Amino acid sequence: KLVQTLPGVAIGSDGSSNYYVRGGNMGGNLQTLDGVPIYGSAHLVGLTTAYPSGVIGSSEFLVGGFTSEEGNLSASHIKLHTLDGSFDTASARFDISNLLVGTLISAPLVKDRLSLNASIRFSPVQYEYKALSKYMDPDAIGFQEAQAVIYDAYAKLKYRIDGQRSLSFTAFNSMDRYNFLMKSGSEDKMSWGNLIAILQYDTRWRGKDDMTLTASFNRYGNAQGMFKQMDKTSNNLQIRSLINEGQLHAIVRSSAWNNWRYQYGLKARLAHFKPGSA
Repeated sequence: KLVQTLPGVAIGSDGSSNYYVRGGNMGGNLQTLDGVPIYGSAHLVGLTTAYPSGVIGSSEFLVGGFTSEEGNLSASHIKLHTLDGSFDTASARFDISNLLVGTLISAPLVKDRLSLNASIRFSPVQYEYKALSKYMDPDAIGFQEAQAVIYDAYAKLKYRIDGQRSLSFTAFNSMDRYNFLMKSGSEDKMSWGNLIAILQYDTRWRGKDDMTLTASFNRYGNAQGMFKQMDKTSNNLQIRSLINEGQLHAIVRSSAWNNWRYQYGLKARLAHFKPGSA
Protein backbone atom coordinates (compact mmCIF):
# COMPACT_ATOMS: atom_id res chain seq x y z
CA LYS A 1 0.00 0.00 0.00
CA LEU A 2 2.88 2.36 0.69
CA VAL A 3 4.42 1.59 -2.72
CA GLN A 4 1.11 2.48 -4.38
CA THR A 5 1.38 6.05 -3.01
CA LEU A 6 4.86 6.77 -4.41
CA PRO A 7 5.57 8.98 -7.46
CA GLY A 8 5.76 7.07 -10.73
CA VAL A 9 3.50 4.28 -9.44
CA ALA A 10 -0.04 3.75 -10.73
CA ILE A 11 -2.58 1.40 -9.17
CA GLY A 12 -5.20 -0.90 -10.62
CA SER A 13 -8.74 -1.11 -9.27
CA ASP A 14 -9.43 0.44 -5.87
CA GLY A 15 -8.68 -1.91 -2.99
CA SER A 16 -6.39 -4.22 -4.97
CA SER A 17 -2.66 -4.74 -4.44
CA ASN A 18 -1.80 -4.23 -8.12
CA TYR A 19 0.76 -1.57 -9.02
CA TYR A 20 2.37 -0.35 -12.25
CA VAL A 21 5.78 1.37 -12.15
CA ARG A 22 7.11 3.89 -14.69
CA GLY A 23 4.67 2.73 -17.38
CA GLY A 24 5.55 -0.94 -17.01
CA ASN A 25 3.05 -3.77 -16.60
CA MET A 26 2.58 -6.14 -13.68
CA GLY A 27 4.89 -8.68 -15.31
CA GLY A 28 7.82 -6.27 -14.98
CA ASN A 29 7.61 -6.09 -11.18
CA LEU A 30 9.72 -8.45 -9.08
CA GLN A 31 9.07 -9.36 -5.46
CA THR A 32 11.59 -11.46 -3.55
CA LEU A 33 11.55 -13.04 -0.10
CA ASP A 34 15.14 -13.24 1.16
CA GLY A 35 16.30 -13.25 -2.47
CA VAL A 36 13.80 -15.83 -3.78
CA PRO A 37 11.09 -14.65 -6.22
CA ILE A 38 7.45 -14.73 -5.07
CA TYR A 39 5.49 -15.39 -8.27
CA GLY A 40 2.07 -15.53 -6.61
CA SER A 41 2.17 -12.64 -4.15
CA ALA A 42 -1.57 -12.06 -3.61
CA HIS A 43 -4.49 -13.54 -1.71
CA LEU A 44 -8.17 -12.99 -2.52
CA VAL A 45 -7.57 -11.94 -6.15
CA GLY A 46 -5.29 -9.09 -5.14
CA LEU A 47 -7.01 -7.74 -2.02
CA THR A 48 -4.05 -8.58 0.22
CA THR A 49 -0.59 -10.13 0.03
CA ALA A 50 0.08 -13.86 0.30
CA TYR A 51 2.73 -13.38 3.00
CA PRO A 52 2.03 -12.00 6.52
CA SER A 53 3.46 -8.55 7.23
CA GLY A 54 4.47 -9.69 10.72
CA VAL A 55 7.35 -11.81 9.38
CA ILE A 56 8.86 -8.96 7.33
CA GLY A 57 11.69 -7.09 9.05
CA SER A 58 12.54 -4.62 6.28
CA SER A 59 11.91 -3.95 2.60
CA GLU A 60 13.57 -2.10 -0.27
CA PHE A 61 11.76 -0.68 -3.31
CA LEU A 62 13.96 -0.27 -6.40
CA VAL A 63 12.80 1.40 -9.63
CA GLY A 64 16.13 1.52 -11.45
CA GLY A 65 19.86 0.91 -11.20
CA PHE A 66 19.26 -2.83 -11.11
CA THR A 67 22.19 -5.16 -10.60
CA SER A 68 22.45 -8.65 -12.06
CA GLU A 69 20.86 -9.94 -8.84
CA GLU A 70 17.50 -8.58 -10.00
CA GLY A 71 17.36 -10.88 -13.04
CA ASN A 72 15.69 -9.66 -16.22
CA LEU A 73 12.68 -7.73 -14.89
CA SER A 74 12.89 -4.03 -15.65
CA ALA A 75 10.05 -2.12 -13.92
CA SER A 76 10.65 -2.50 -10.17
CA HIS A 77 11.89 -4.77 -7.40
CA ILE A 78 10.51 -5.10 -3.88
CA LYS A 79 13.12 -6.81 -1.72
CA LEU A 80 11.60 -8.34 1.42
CA HIS A 81 13.90 -9.35 4.28
CA THR A 82 12.40 -11.61 6.95
CA LEU A 83 12.71 -11.26 10.72
CA ASP A 84 14.61 -13.70 12.89
CA GLY A 85 12.83 -15.26 15.81
CA SER A 86 13.65 -14.12 19.33
CA PHE A 87 16.66 -15.77 20.98
CA ASP A 88 15.71 -14.92 24.57
CA THR A 89 11.94 -14.42 25.12
CA ALA A 90 8.82 -15.99 23.63
CA SER A 91 5.92 -13.95 22.26
CA ALA A 92 2.74 -14.53 20.27
CA ARG A 93 0.32 -12.37 18.32
CA PHE A 94 -3.19 -13.10 17.08
CA ASP A 95 -4.85 -11.19 14.24
CA ILE A 96 -8.44 -11.39 13.05
CA SER A 97 -10.33 -9.64 10.28
CA ASN A 98 -13.11 -10.50 7.85
CA LEU A 99 -10.42 -11.41 5.26
CA LEU A 100 -7.76 -13.30 7.25
CA VAL A 101 -7.35 -14.92 10.68
CA GLY A 102 -3.87 -15.85 11.86
CA THR A 103 -1.26 -16.12 14.54
CA LEU A 104 2.46 -15.27 14.73
CA ILE A 105 4.88 -16.92 17.19
CA SER A 106 8.47 -15.91 17.99
CA ALA A 107 10.40 -18.04 20.48
CA PRO A 108 13.84 -19.37 21.44
CA LEU A 109 14.07 -23.15 21.01
CA VAL A 110 17.58 -23.11 22.51
CA LYS A 111 18.27 -19.85 24.33
CA ASP A 112 20.80 -17.62 22.56
CA ARG A 113 21.38 -20.37 19.98
CA LEU A 114 18.27 -21.47 18.07
CA SER A 115 15.16 -19.38 17.37
CA LEU A 116 11.81 -19.89 15.63
CA ASN A 117 9.60 -17.35 13.89
CA ALA A 118 6.38 -18.89 12.56
CA SER A 119 3.02 -17.77 11.22
CA ILE A 120 -0.13 -19.41 9.91
CA ARG A 121 -3.20 -17.69 8.45
CA PHE A 122 -6.44 -18.71 6.75
CA SER A 123 -9.36 -16.83 5.28
CA PRO A 124 -12.89 -17.20 6.69
CA VAL A 125 -14.57 -15.79 3.57
CA GLN A 126 -16.16 -19.14 2.66
CA TYR A 127 -17.91 -19.35 6.05
CA GLU A 128 -18.90 -15.69 5.82
CA TYR A 129 -20.39 -16.33 2.39
CA LYS A 130 -22.40 -19.30 3.65
CA ALA A 131 -23.72 -17.25 6.57
CA LEU A 132 -24.76 -14.35 4.34
CA SER A 133 -25.78 -16.20 1.16
CA LYS A 134 -29.41 -16.56 2.25
CA TYR A 135 -29.68 -12.78 2.29
CA MET A 136 -28.07 -12.35 -1.16
CA ASP A 137 -29.80 -12.03 -4.51
CA PRO A 138 -28.28 -14.69 -6.84
CA ASP A 139 -29.14 -12.53 -9.86
CA ALA A 140 -27.01 -9.71 -8.45
CA ILE A 141 -23.87 -11.72 -7.65
CA GLY A 142 -23.80 -13.90 -10.79
CA PHE A 143 -23.27 -17.32 -9.17
CA GLN A 144 -25.34 -19.79 -7.14
CA GLU A 145 -22.65 -21.23 -4.91
CA ALA A 146 -19.01 -20.48 -4.07
CA GLN A 147 -16.21 -22.29 -2.25
CA ALA A 148 -12.77 -20.96 -1.32
CA VAL A 149 -9.67 -22.36 0.35
CA ILE A 150 -7.14 -19.62 1.22
CA TYR A 151 -4.19 -20.01 3.59
CA ASP A 152 -0.49 -19.34 4.08
CA ALA A 153 2.10 -20.85 6.43
CA TYR A 154 5.59 -19.59 7.21
CA ALA A 155 8.44 -20.73 9.46
CA LYS A 156 12.05 -19.65 9.94
CA LEU A 157 14.64 -21.43 12.07
CA LYS A 158 17.92 -19.64 12.76
CA TYR A 159 20.95 -21.15 14.48
CA ARG A 160 23.83 -19.03 15.77
CA ILE A 161 27.02 -21.00 15.26
CA ASP A 162 29.03 -18.28 16.99
CA GLY A 163 29.16 -14.48 17.08
CA GLN A 164 30.21 -14.27 13.41
CA ARG A 165 28.40 -17.19 11.73
CA SER A 166 24.77 -18.31 11.47
CA LEU A 167 22.65 -20.83 9.59
CA SER A 168 18.93 -20.41 8.81
CA PHE A 169 16.16 -22.40 7.14
CA THR A 170 12.97 -20.76 5.88
CA ALA A 171 9.82 -22.41 4.48
CA PHE A 172 6.77 -20.69 3.01
CA ASN A 173 3.58 -22.13 1.51
CA SER A 174 0.46 -20.35 0.30
CA MET A 175 -2.68 -21.40 -1.55
CA ASP A 176 -5.74 -19.74 -3.13
CA ARG A 177 -8.39 -22.09 -4.56
CA TYR A 178 -11.83 -20.95 -5.75
CA ASN A 179 -14.83 -22.84 -7.10
CA PHE A 180 -17.96 -21.11 -8.46
CA LEU A 181 -21.23 -22.70 -9.58
CA MET A 182 -22.56 -20.21 -12.10
CA LYS A 183 -26.18 -19.50 -12.90
CA SER A 184 -25.57 -20.75 -16.45
CA GLY A 185 -24.87 -24.21 -15.04
CA SER A 186 -21.11 -24.17 -15.52
CA GLU A 187 -18.63 -24.80 -12.73
CA ASP A 188 -15.66 -22.41 -12.85
CA LYS A 189 -12.40 -22.98 -10.96
CA MET A 190 -9.14 -21.10 -10.44
CA SER A 191 -6.17 -21.54 -8.12
CA TRP A 192 -2.57 -20.51 -7.49
CA GLY A 193 0.02 -21.33 -4.85
CA ASN A 194 3.65 -21.04 -3.73
CA LEU A 195 6.09 -23.41 -2.07
CA ILE A 196 9.46 -21.91 -1.12
CA ALA A 197 12.37 -23.39 0.87
CA ILE A 198 15.57 -21.43 1.65
CA LEU A 199 18.79 -22.59 3.34
CA GLN A 200 21.16 -19.71 4.10
CA TYR A 201 24.62 -19.41 5.68
CA ASP A 202 25.95 -16.02 6.79
CA THR A 203 29.43 -15.13 8.01
CA ARG A 204 31.15 -11.85 8.87
CA TRP A 205 34.80 -10.91 9.28
CA ARG A 206 36.89 -7.77 9.77
CA GLY A 207 33.85 -5.99 11.17
CA LYS A 208 32.16 -4.82 7.95
CA ASP A 209 32.86 -7.60 5.43
CA ASP A 210 30.37 -10.42 5.08
CA MET A 211 29.38 -13.34 2.86
CA THR A 212 26.01 -15.01 2.27
CA LEU A 213 25.56 -18.47 0.73
CA THR A 214 22.02 -19.44 -0.26
CA ALA A 215 20.40 -22.58 -1.67
CA SER A 216 16.69 -22.36 -2.48
CA PHE A 217 13.80 -24.19 -4.12
CA ASN A 218 10.74 -22.38 -5.48
CA ARG A 219 7.57 -23.99 -6.85
CA TYR A 220 4.69 -21.94 -8.21
CA GLY A 221 1.58 -23.19 -9.98
CA ASN A 222 -1.68 -21.73 -11.20
CA ALA A 223 -4.73 -23.21 -12.89
CA GLN A 224 -8.12 -22.29 -14.21
CA GLY A 225 -10.88 -24.40 -15.64
CA MET A 226 -14.53 -24.82 -16.51
CA PHE A 227 -16.87 -27.80 -16.44
CA LYS A 228 -20.20 -27.60 -18.27
CA GLN A 229 -22.85 -30.04 -19.46
CA MET A 230 -23.96 -29.20 -23.02
CA ASP A 231 -26.41 -31.35 -25.02
CA LYS A 232 -25.77 -34.40 -22.83
CA THR A 233 -22.02 -33.99 -23.33
CA SER A 234 -19.61 -33.20 -20.52
CA ASN A 235 -17.16 -30.45 -21.44
CA ASN A 236 -14.15 -30.03 -19.20
CA LEU A 237 -11.36 -27.51 -19.91
CA GLN A 238 -8.37 -27.24 -17.58
CA ILE A 239 -5.35 -24.99 -18.17
CA ARG A 240 -2.43 -25.34 -15.76
CA SER A 241 1.01 -23.74 -15.54
CA LEU A 242 3.90 -24.71 -13.29
CA ILE A 243 7.44 -23.57 -12.58
CA ASN A 244 10.02 -25.43 -10.49
CA GLU A 245 13.13 -23.38 -9.79
CA GLY A 246 16.34 -24.20 -7.95
CA GLN A 247 18.94 -21.55 -7.17
CA LEU A 248 22.44 -21.35 -5.68
CA HIS A 249 23.65 -17.88 -4.76
CA ALA A 250 26.92 -16.67 -3.22
CA ILE A 251 27.59 -12.99 -2.54
CA VAL A 252 30.45 -11.19 -0.77
CA ARG A 253 30.22 -7.58 0.45
CA SER A 254 33.51 -5.84 1.23
CA SER A 255 34.89 -2.44 2.18
CA ALA A 256 38.06 -0.68 1.01
CA TRP A 257 39.79 2.48 2.20
CA ASN A 258 36.83 3.28 4.50
CA ASN A 259 35.01 5.13 1.71
CA TRP A 260 34.26 2.42 -0.85
CA ARG A 261 32.00 -0.59 -0.57
CA TYR A 262 31.61 -3.22 -3.26
CA GLN A 263 30.04 -6.63 -3.75
CA TYR A 264 30.61 -9.58 -6.02
CA GLY A 265 29.16 -13.03 -6.30
CA LEU A 266 27.77 -15.84 -8.40
CA LYS A 267 24.24 -17.07 -9.02
CA ALA A 268 23.27 -20.36 -10.68
CA ARG A 269 19.61 -20.96 -11.52
CA LEU A 270 17.85 -23.95 -13.01
CA ALA A 271 14.16 -23.59 -13.88
CA HIS A 272 11.68 -26.05 -15.37
CA PHE A 273 8.57 -24.53 -16.97
CA LYS A 274 5.28 -26.17 -17.88
CA PRO A 275 3.26 -23.27 -19.39
CA GLY A 276 -0.39 -23.82 -20.22
CA SER A 277 -0.42 -27.62 -20.06
CA ALA A 278 -4.05 -28.59 -20.52
